[in-house]
Amino acid sequence: MKAVQLDADRVGDPKPVDATSQRAAPQPMPNLALVDLPEPEPGPDDVIIRPLVAGIGNDERQLASADGPGHLTRADNLHLPRVLGQEFAGKVEAVGSQVQDAEVGDYVTAEAFQWCRECTNCRATGYEFCTYYEELGRTLDGAYAEQTLVGSRFCWSINPLIDRFGVRKGCEMGALVLPLARIYNALFVQAKGFLPGECVGVYGSGLLSLASVALARAAGAGQVLLFADVPTVTPLAGRLGATVAYGSADLSAIGLRPHQIVMDATSGQGANVQIEVGGNGNALMSELEASLAITGKIVTPVSQAEPPETDLEQFIFRQGRIQPVQGHVGHGIFPNLIELLRTGAADLTAAIGQRVPLSEVPAAIAAPETLGERSPWDHWVMSEVDERED
Repeated sequence: MKAVQLDADRVGDPKPVDATSQRAAPQPMPNLALVDLPEPEPGPDDVIIRPLVAGIGNDERQLASADGPGHLTRADNLHLPRVLGQEFAGKVEAVGSQVQDAEVGDYVTAEAFQWCRECTNCRATGYEFCTYYEELGRTLDGAYAEQTLVGSRFCWSINPLIDRFGVRKGCEMGALVLPLARIYNALFVQAKGFLPGECVGVYGSGLLSLASVALARAAGAGQVLLFADVPTVTPLAGRLGATVAYGSADLSAIGLRPHQIVMDATSGQGANVQIEVGGNGNALMSELEASLAITGKIVTPVSQAEPPETDLEQFIFRQGRIQPVQGHVGHGIFPNLIELLRTGAADLTAAIGQRVPLSEVPAAIAAPETLGERSPWDHWVMSEVDERED
């Protein structure tokens, strides 16, 4: 079968240095290529899925980029060689002998973080802290392939989306469940949500910022205020329910800071929940603190570029808190999101900047400019939907 596989000589360890020149010694560049691999065979509890849509986001671009020749920028939990691709939806082609909740012909999406259910953390604290976890597109082969193998307990039916929207849009929605789940888990499960009518601030320019806007509005936020670095994200945020959306250039033009916008919009009360999804919490912390409502929460569901410096007095006097969060698994949230999408809420498919076939995925990841102009927040997809299926 055809698959897009990443390989490299060096991952995560320090770059080798030539003592005479004090420069990184030459190494082969990471290799991202369309290759031929054996078709996977299902175990008793596995399903074989033909991915029809798979998201191509910044995570894949960063994983396939090099910090100097032959040294990957992000090692994460990456085991090479590896087929990339985490956010996907597709059609079940085979099932193991013990599988009961999936049948050949079903359409499904899947959790990428795969927990063991047996370690102490799984049993006591939650699946997102599994000691022995595996991860699609990192330690297990992912979805940029003609077939992928997934444990059946990580799969969720998207047949309701297919029935309503057809195969193409239904699968695109299914592939977007995972990024929506990251925000859903952070905002409603871990941070315990907010009351209808309260104010939510969102900081960031990527797909997760749009997911935050859509879910906050769907949950009944009175106002959703978005602050983004990329101006082209603001019109789509408005369509998804943002009350106001400002790019950094917009703020500079009017000479205001985000906290001033928030305090003015809330008559001096501040935002009840603020979601920082750009990884710039340290640079933004003073703004977040200055616009924090009494008992307000700052939610950080992404890794931070630098450790944020906080003014603890702000949190003491306001009874506020910071809620760091990781993951998208457990708590049965995938069915809830699939139902939200089925009813028309939280539809992020307009964020898809371009659709490419599997054969063009390496170019879309490694050199997206070769396939046309895009903005930094574009979320491309690999689409292998046969028009006859739709």
